[in-house]
Amino acid sequence: IALGLFLGERRTPVPGAGRSAVVLGGLKLLVHPLLVWLLATQVFALPAALAHAAVLMAVLPTGTGPFMLAEFHRREASTTAATVLGTTLLSLLTVTGYLALLQL
Repeated sequence: IALGLFLGERRTPVPGAGRSAVVLGGLKLLVHPLLVWLLATQVFALPAALAHAAVLMAVLPTGTGPFMLAEFHRREASTTAATVLGTTLLSLLTVTGYLALLQL
């Protein structure tokens, strides 16, 4: 609810917030799952089911916890909110893509 209220408010745009959100979202949805896959399969040699569960968790969007902390500490809440919103929308592609990849 807090994130929705924050996104619904009229605010003056923060310079660079959009670019930062794109970079953070890309790191979260692309680099994070790849890193988790590498660690799960190459470093820790997890069984396939556990490795897939770990990667599936990594392709999920950024949660609202970082937004709550940013808002509480009055630090980059607009960037964090944009990252949460963007990764939530784009995670439809990452989760679906990963699950489709598992079916191959």
